[in-house]
Amino acid sequence: MIRRPLMTTLIMVGVLIFGLMSYRLLPVSDLPNVDYPTIQVSASLPGANKPQNDGCIRCNTSRAAVF
Repeated sequence: MIRRPLMTTLIMVGVLIFGLMSYRLLPVSDLPNVDYPTIQVSASLPGANKPQNDGCIRCNTSRAAVF
């Protein structure tokens, strides 16, 4: 048990005040710049031409968008 908590109290108050002042100085943006994740899919069918490849591979982009 601390007999005379004056020094401990002053140190804790100082740390609290320093923390509150530092918190107010943190940069916060309402609309930050965000890099949205993207994927790239590559598929090949040996011996097929472009129309055949496009017919075999279907991608529904409306399902791919996740918010």
